[in-house]
Amino acid sequence: MSRRPATVKLRRIDIFGFKSFRERTALDVSDGVTAVVGPNGCGKSNIVDAIRWAMGSQSPKDLRGRAMEDVIFGGSERNRPAGYAEVNLVFSNELRTAPAPWRELPELRVTRRLFRTGDSEYELNGQRVRLRDVQELFLGTGVSVQDGYSIIEQGRVGFIVSARPEERRALIEEAAGVTRYKFQRRTAERKLEQTRTNLTRVDDVLTEVERTVRSLERQARRARRWRELSARRDGLQLLLAVRRMREAERALEPAVAAHIAARDAHAASAAQVARREGELESMRVEQFATEKAANACAEEAWRLRSELDVLEHAIAMRRRERQDVATRLDRLGGELSRLDERMGDIARESAELGDGRAALREELGQARRELEAASAEAGEHRERVDAATRRLREVSELHRVERGRLVAIEARGEVLASEAERMGERAGAVLAELEPLRVRRAELVVEVGSAQDEAERLREAAAEAAERLEQGRQALSACRERAEVARRDEQRRGTEQARAEQVAEGLASAVRRGEHYGKAVRRLLRASERGEVPEVGRPVAERLRGEGESGVARLRVIEDVLDAPVVRSGDVEAVVEWALREGLPCRIVELTDPVEGAIASGVEAVLPVPGPVAQRIAGARLVDDAIAGDAESGAPRCDARGVVRFGDGRIDCPGRESSGEQVQAMVRRLDEAQAEAERVRALAAAAAVAAREEEAALDESTLRVRAFEEAVQEARDGSRHAVRVATGMAEELRGLEQRIDRIGRERDGLDARREALRQEAETLEAERAGLLERAQTLDAELEEAQRLVDGLGEEREGVEERRQVRRVQVERLTERAQHLDATEQRLSGELRMLGERRDALREERGECEDRLAALEGDDAHEDVRRREASERVRKAEVERAAAEERHGRAVAELRSAEAEVSGCRQEAEKALRVLQEKEVAQVRAEADVEFARESVRELTGASCAEAVRRASEVETPDDPLAELERVQSAMEQLGAVNPAAVEEFEEASDRLGFLHEQKADLERAMADLQEAIRKMDRTSRDLFASTFEEVDTRFRAFFPRLFRGGRARLELTQPDNLLESGVEIVVQPPGKRLQSMTLLSGGEKALTAVALIFAIFDLRPSPFSVLDEVDAPLDEGNVGRFADLVVEMSSHSQFILITHNKRTMEAAGTLYGVTMEEPGVSKVVGVRFDHADAESGPEVDADREARADRAPLRD
Repeated sequence: MSRRPATVKLRRIDIFGFKSFRERTALDVSDGVTAVVGPNGCGKSNIVDAIRWAMGSQSPKDLRGRAMEDVIFGGSERNRPAGYAEVNLVFSNELRTAPAPWRELPELRVTRRLFRTGDSEYELNGQRVRLRDVQELFLGTGVSVQDGYSIIEQGRVGFIVSARPEERRALIEEAAGVTRYKFQRRTAERKLEQTRTNLTRVDDVLTEVERTVRSLERQARRARRWRELSARRDGLQLLLAVRRMREAERALEPAVAAHIAARDAHAASAAQVARREGELESMRVEQFATEKAANACAEEAWRLRSELDVLEHAIAMRRRERQDVATRLDRLGGELSRLDERMGDIARESAELGDGRAALREELGQARRELEAASAEAGEHRERVDAATRRLREVSELHRVERGRLVAIEARGEVLASEAERMGERAGAVLAELEPLRVRRAELVVEVGSAQDEAERLREAAAEAAERLEQGRQALSACRERAEVARRDEQRRGTEQARAEQVAEGLASAVRRGEHYGKAVRRLLRASERGEVPEVGRPVAERLRGEGESGVARLRVIEDVLDAPVVRSGDVEAVVEWALREGLPCRIVELTDPVEGAIASGVEAVLPVPGPVAQRIAGARLVDDAIAGDAESGAPRCDARGVVRFGDGRIDCPGRESSGEQVQAMVRRLDEAQAEAERVRALAAAAAVAAREEEAALDESTLRVRAFEEAVQEARDGSRHAVRVATGMAEELRGLEQRIDRIGRERDGLDARREALRQEAETLEAERAGLLERAQTLDAELEEAQRLVDGLGEEREGVEERRQVRRVQVERLTERAQHLDATEQRLSGELRMLGERRDALREERGECEDRLAALEGDDAHEDVRRREASERVRKAEVERAAAEERHGRAVAELRSAEAEVSGCRQEAEKALRVLQEKEVAQVRAEADVEFARESVRELTGASCAEAVRRASEVETPDDPLAELERVQSAMEQLGAVNPAAVEEFEEASDRLGFLHEQKADLERAMADLQEAIRKMDRTSRDLFASTFEEVDTRFRAFFPRLFRGGRARLELTQPDNLLESGVEIVVQPPGKRLQSMTLLSGGEKALTAVALIFAIFDLRPSPFSVLDEVDAPLDEGNVGRFADLVVEMSSHSQFILITHNKRTMEAAGTLYGVTMEEPGVSKVVGVRFDHADAESGPEVDADREARADRAPLRD
């Protein structure tokens, strides 16, 4: 088998927010070898994880995390956590070797995005796809995330060697392209299992349906028999219902007559009660007047008696008050005498206190003057001590400060020297770092501008879509309002239609029942409905329509026959015989020469009218004055007033309304009601159509708004994505500019700082010399100040003792003076209070004497008022007794009248009960008739006349009731019957046929899937066998190249079972015999694994290969051979090497360095080399560095 070319090539890796890559980082991958280097822990392996994650890895463990959210940048000391992680893998498809769905695309861009909310996105060339689509893209290419051999991370090299044979088989399968068939086989097996499950379900359902069909077949036979019996039962029930209806109609007429008689009797009783109640009401008014007069007299007597009681109570109160005032005068005299004695004692005590206070004040003044002198002396001495102390502290502080400054200046000099040296080193490093950053900033400015333009375009598109959405929502709201109005209008029109139809139906029912005809006409019409007489047509009044005054006047000409029923010529004799037999006086009209349509001006026949009647109407003459008209003509004459003059001398004046004219009026109302119902029905239909149109418009507007909402959401999603991209670039640009500014400021600061350090060092040296001289002077001043403070301290003790003695003496004298002042103030206050009390008592005594004199003068006047009030009370009692006597007589007369009215009411109530009983009997009879008619209508769904006609067609047995019981018994014997069994049997039979077809389809699908699985197994065996042989051949060749001798081969653990057989590795390093893999050293295991991997690469190159520190266990010689093989393989495959080894780095055409300038944040810097000089030695010498074409790559 020849080497198969790689399908696509990896050209670019974009990482943003993934693990330690906070900022957007791009790695351009060229043909050949690309090396990634950097210290441990800086994030090199995160690049491998990013590639594996973008290709669809679902295991956090494979990505060295506990949860999938761990792949999002978690923040650092100076950076917030990222909102999402994104990785893009860009592949070149110039040779169109990608799998079929994407073969014609020149470039494939695989994107995976994970948000902190847990939402995940996969994209292929910006188009949202499923995880399965991404996985299928890489199946069979060697880069599968589960079983691929293109990504070998740390530790996996040893795993390849120490793995179980079954696990090692996956490498061969991936190289052979069997994984794609295994994936398809698993899919086919799932479909086969689903088909097998569906087939089992169909078998179960088929069994159940067959059992159901057999059961339904039996039920269908019973249902057909039941339908035959049911039809016979319905006919018999209709026959019996018609008979009951006729019996109920015959029982109604006596009930109506009894109700009319009871109503007249009740009206007479009610009139008698009304008359007697009028007389009773007059007597009640008179009794109320006498009661009111008696109450007024009683109230007046009570009022006068209350005034007398109040007057007597006031006289008693004045007597008690006079006694209280006399007692109070005696008490006030004694209290005034005691106050005068106390005021004399207080005056004498105040005079004695004045003499003692004057002597004390003189003594206190002398003591205060001595205290002031002592205090002044102590203050002066204290100031001297304080001044000396302050001077001592100042000198001590100056001495300490100067000594400290001297030490600080010496230490600062040393620091400045060290810092100046460090600043020089840092300035050189800053200059080296600044230039690459400026180049990257220029690139980012262009990228940010493009991203912002795209975001603005998408934002404008979202705004336009939102505006269209708002317009659509407004239109939808208007449509919804119109639809609601249309629905309400439809409901209103429907209500109006129902009401109009109800009115028309009521009038039509009244006309059909003949309520305005006489008793004879009603009986004749009902007999015709029951079939007792030949068919009798509706009366003449219902057959004619009179329009306008002329039409109504003409109809009055035939007033005598308006309520006469119309009978066909052949049936007249039979109807007359029935009327004579029943003793029923009635008038009928024979239908001869029938006429329809217009008869005369204003009169139209809507049903056939007898010719003679039409001639009478047409012959009527319309004149201005019927009485003054042509009397010689025999034709009736009508005037505009409605007066009709007949030729036989009869004159019919308007206002007398016959039963026929009443029916005419009702028929006109019926026509109007039917016309109104038809009009409302048309309006209701139009409203329904309008409502349907508005609902259709509402549905259309709703769909349009949903489309607008989807467009808005799509535009907003695109805008948000563009904003995120622009924001990410802007953040990166801001970070870069901040870093450039910081470095620039740092460089300027370093220069300024170095100059300031030099000047500061010179200043400090001069200051140090001055401080040494100043410190010596302060030592002498400190000794002199200490001696002065010690002397002043001894003098201050004596001065302070003298001042304390004077202060104690002043405090004692002051306390005595304060006591005397308080005593004097107390006595003065008490004397003032006693004087005020004496004045108040004297004023109160005068008031009491005046009040006593006034009370003695009022006693005589109050006695006169009391005698007058007693006389008024006596007269009021007499008037009250007379009024109560008159009220008693009125009450007796009222009670007698009430007894008479009560008797009349009982008679009226008795008549009312009789009326109610007769009314209930009539209502019950009417209800029986209506119930019987309704039963007939329910049985037939047609009118009563139609029901009677149908009943006449039913075969009438001798005993219909017994026949009905026999039919019902037969139906009961059938038991429970499924009425729909016939239709269900037909449906079940159709379903049974469908299930048989479905079962056949499933069996064919199972056979097709099994054949496809067998074909995939054959293809997988062939591919695995041929690939195993090719890999084994290449492994045998690569192993001695890496080991410089030795032998190795691959063996199958189950050669007879290629689909399940494991792969065993048998090796014999140089100078050793064949041994177990577990006995190999770490380096030998690594070389063996590398030989196997390169054997697979040589047969089936993957689009790219990532080797993460595979060379770590190898010594320098083996690393050289490993690097040579990598360079050799890179001619037909791309290699990304993560390494710490210089020899491996030399094999790379592009070198990326990963650092963590800021803790927790990875940065990438890349250099691309020109390998035209292929004879370089094991180290990169200075001459090669001079020839290298370094091109800074984007980080």
